Order: sequence, then C-alpha cells, then structure tokens
Amino acid sequence: MSIIKANRIENLTTTNGGIDINNSGNVGIGKSPNEALDVSGNVELSGQLHQSMPSDFWSQGNTFIECNGMGNLTHMGGYETCLTSNGYRDLNAQWKSYAINGTTGASQIRVNPNGYIAFGAESSKSDGDSHTVTERMRILSSGGITFNGDTATANALDDYEEGTFTPGYNSALASPSYSVQSGHYTKVGRCVTFTLTLNATGTNSGDQLLILGLPFTASSTLENGGATINYFSGNSGNLTQYAHIGKNVNYISFYLGSGFSWVGVSGDGVSGKTFHLNGFYYV
Repeated sequence: MSIIKANRIENLTTTNGGIDINNSGNVGIGKSPNEALDVSGNVELSGQLHQSMPSDFWSQGNTFIECNGMGNLTHMGGYETCLTSNGYRDLNAQWKSYAINGTTGASQIRVNPNGYIAFGAESSKSDGDSHTVTERMRILSSGGITFNGDTATANALDDYEEGTFTPGYNSALASPSYSVQSGHYTKVGRCVTFTLTLNATGTNSGDQLLILGLPFTASSTLENGGATINYFSGNSGNLTQYAHIGKNVNYISFYLGSGFSWVGVSGDGVSGKTFHLNGFYYV
C-alpha cells in the first residue's frame, strides 16, 4: 500500500523497503535516499548507461561513464572498450579535451576484441586532433609487447628473465673440485647476457677447454655468441684467447690466438686458476 504524505511518497509494504521519495526529490529503493537516486541492492539495466555523457559525444547510444570530469569509460570506435583520460571523441570524430587543471595531455587504454590491448599517451592533444590517442605500447594477443605503433609479432618483446646457473669444466679439467662456481644471466627477448666465475682444482688434460652449463641452448639459426675473459689468473701459453659460443650448444669453447684450441694443459693449465667472464648469445 502506498500513501501520499506532505512532500513525500513511501511504500509501506516492508520495513526500510520499496520506494521512498523524500521532500528533496531524492529517490530511495530499498532504503531512505541520501542522493538523487539511492539503491540498496543490485541494479540491472537492459539498455546502456549514460552517466554525465557530453552532448557532443560521438555516439549518444553508447554506454558512457564519466570519472569525476577527468576521464571516461566508453567506446570510441573500432569495436574497442576505452578507458580515456582528459577527453573524448566528439560528433566530428575529433578529440575534445576536458583540459583538466589546464593540462592538455591524454592517455588511453584500448581493449580490442581481436585480443590485444593498446596503451596510448600524448603530452599535448588539442581539440580537433584525431580522437585516437597515439599508441605507445601494445600487448599482443599472441603474447609479447610492441612499442610506438609497431604491431609486428617478430618485433615483440616476449620474455624478460633473470636468474642463476652453475657453470663447470669439461674433461679439460678431470675430476674438478670447485671452490667458486657461480653464474648470473639476464634474458631479454632472444638475447642472453651472462657473467660467471670459476675456480677448481683437478687434473689438466689435453682436451679442448670448454665451460659447460649455460642457462639456455643457443639458437641454431641466429649469429654466434661469445664471451670476454675479464680475468684469468694463470698463463694460457698465448697472449690472445678467444671464448666462442656456437650454434645449438650450451657451452663456451676456448681458442688461442694461434688458431689452435686452448686445452687443459696449455700454459700452466687451468687447475687452481680463476676465470671471470661475461658474454652474450641468442636463443
């Protein structure tokens, strides 16, 4: 049952329920209203929500949710859901700035039904500019990140990783006993950079010197990698040494400037000597 009271309509069928219109014109559903519309419970809409939509917004039938006059959540074309700061698309398919606090920059996140997410940013965007905020980064649907409008999968940054690995000698140093055996790497996309330190005692042999245990196997198609010997406490018997990482391997091969392999018994051997190396290769 409803009754009309002075400047107020209440539904008396339930306690604190039904519809309540107070003398300020506020409407409460399921509660006494403190705002123009005050609802206790869920709200279900069969149409679109138009919240503070500008009169010159490009599509008056779209959902538009304004965020305190500083940005909005809506659709601005291209079947994308857009979260935009400091402006919107107007009836002329151009940018209209809110000019928040006198600023004219803009930023935007565009969620595309093809599966990618684009991030746009501009330091200055004037009324009449393109309504699309310039893309600076994209998360591809296939994974990986591209930058500044580049959408090619081949150019995407698809991995970043840091970690440790345990390097070790091959048979050039038989029965090694390690006092230092450490390695650290950073992988960005397909490029691996690393540093390592080794010191071990054992029996020097005539086999070519290899350091095993790189964290990833090198690519079988991209260019070879290599390493720089920052410090070697022994004498290789040659003033020039080379550290090479070939295709489809996970170890470092050592050579002397003469073109011969650096073997375990070269110079005064590797037993008890300290190696410091840093290098790179592709996977």
